[in-house]
Amino acid sequence: MKKLVTIAAAVMIVASAQAAQIGDTVESVVTIFDRIQVSPNTVADIAFVDVEDGVWSMSGSVNLFVQGPNGKIVFYAGGITPDTIDATDGRTVFGSVTIWNGRVDPPIPVVSRDIDIVTPPHTTKRIYLSAWVYPSGFTPGNIQAYGFLSGRKIRNN
Repeated sequence: MKKLVTIAAAVMIVASAQAAQIGDTVESVVTIFDRIQVSPNTVADIAFVDVEDGVWSMSGSVNLFVQGPNGKIVFYAGGITPDTIDATDGRTVFGSVTIWNGRVDPPIPVVSRDIDIVTPPHTTKRIYLSAWVYPSGFTPGNIQAYGFLSGRKIRNN
């Protein structure tokens, strides 16, 4: 019986040691050489991380690569979210740029935010770095994105 209790205690220690600790970090990077295709007027998930229960301080940046006719105005947005870009929450960065010389590469420094994640033990929640580009009418493959998403656990729930 004593051996069984010792084994059970060891299993509990190993299981709890695998949980994210305060100060742990996660990161996802999509390089310029691995750009993601973005469809016009559709939210695209550029990068993601899976995090466990707790409060996570998230930051990141999206870079767009847009080819099109000179003079065309491109509207764009980017954000960090556990769901989809929410244009009404004040955390989504919007901008516009005009294409000259056939191409434009606007950076989107997204707003850092703390996200409170509540999950059952040993499960994770996916956090996304997302982008959106408008107008439609671009040739497929002429809008691409890359960037990074990082997070640091700052508090337990």
